[in-house]
Amino acid sequence: SFVAMLAITGFLSATWTASRLSRAVGVSDIVLVIATGVLLGPDIGGLISTEYSQCSHARHAVECEVKDLSALSKHLAEIEHLGLCNPADYEHEHDEHATTTNATHGTGNGTSDGRSCTCEESGGSHHRRLAGGGTFHSYQECLEKTCHAEISHECQLTPDVFTLIGHAGVALMIFESGMHFDFEKAKKVGFRACCVAVLGTILPLVAGTLLTMAYQKPFFPMGVAAGTALAPTSVGIALRLLGEAGVLKEDFGQAIITAAFVDDILSLVLFNVLFSLGGEFDVVQVVVNPCVGVVIMLLAMYAAMKFWPRFINGYLLPKIPEIEGVKVARRDEVLFLLMFLLLLAYASITHFLGTHLWGC
Repeated sequence: SFVAMLAITGFLSATWTASRLSRAVGVSDIVLVIATGVLLGPDIGGLISTEYSQCSHARHAVECEVKDLSALSKHLAEIEHLGLCNPADYEHEHDEHATTTNATHGTGNGTSDGRSCTCEESGGSHHRRLAGGGTFHSYQECLEKTCHAEISHECQLTPDVFTLIGHAGVALMIFESGMHFDFEKAKKVGFRACCVAVLGTILPLVAGTLLTMAYQKPFFPMGVAAGTALAPTSVGIALRLLGEAGVLKEDFGQAIITAAFVDDILSLVLFNVLFSLGGEFDVVQVVVNPCVGVVIMLLAMYAAMKFWPRFINGYLLPKIPEIEGVKVARRDEVLFLLMFLLLLAYASITHFLGTHLWGC
């Protein structure tokens, strides 16, 4: 354990040193800090052990490989026991493969690119679908991909320590960006910034989708997923760069922050819709939840402009007594507590609508 503590201390010290060197040179430390993390990470330098950077469930991914259907691993046996893959659906896979092959030449029910389809027949249907989406060619493929999907789900619930710290950092970074949002200046640059944000979301989405399709990949899910991945603008990095340049309070600085802020919100909605479309269409997950999330964010913004300033300055702070000789004023403690209570409340509400980052 002492060696592990030394390794983590060395890793954090190296990133701090990289940040200081960048500032001494007069450039942003973002690139050098990221490069330091990559070089000293488990894949290259190995200063940080894989156990601290990989979910414990993911280390059992090798057990998802089907070597013998009569002797399944523990994870695969659980998938079979849960009934997520039904062997009866694949009893005629060889006959259906032949039908699909004929279909690619103009007959049957296959697709033009040779991919098998899920066909419904009057005498019974052979669906090969996993909860969450996916059509598989064989029972073995269903078991393996379902196993990997379950491991990914478990890793989202219980990530490794550095991933958990990273998630918390992203949430706090978005939270900090909201604290620097100037509503008065946003009124001046809001419309133009929103136009930039909309274009900054739509154009990468369209370009990424078309480029993926140009490489002979399907429109959904690969094309849409690639376009959605290119859509976000890191409001945290924009905030950091503008803050280091000392132009965060300028009109163009607020325009950049507002555009990045709105762009990230739209991208979060896109991600939520994309994940919801992974399986069968669910109107609540795909339509209702994103709309409710946007409405809640608009209400929160209205409260930030109209309700909270009056409540805090006109009612809450006057009731807090001042204490002389303390390092931190009682009012600052109350404001800090109130901010984090609001953060937890908004994040908890939007968590059930798709992602807690909306509330941050």
